[in-house]
Amino acid sequence: MSDENLNETVDVSDNAISTTDPVEVMPTNGFPSPVLNDVPSKLLPKKDYACLHCPNAIWFMMQENLHCFCNLMRCETCSTDSEDAPLMCDGMLVQKEE
Repeated sequence: MSDENLNETVDVSDNAISTTDPVEVMPTNGFPSPVLNDVPSKLLPKKDYACLHCPNAIWFMMQENLHCFCNLMRCETCSTDSEDAPLMCDGMLVQKEE
């Protein structure tokens, strides 16, 4: 990317977005995960699990079940077919190295 593109502005009046600009997914239900924002509310966990708000959580659907994989602990932390899930976790404070 050249230095010219760094200061480029985007005109949103015609809904045009440059392909060189990063696209940020804005949560609609307050979750950082697009999957959590798109699934029916009946599939969302009933408790306020730590994984719901964690940037290191990877949410996915398998058949009719919602699952969460922790990118830090390298394991599945919760799913809709289980009552067990972390209520508190320091993972939200850890930045994943890229």
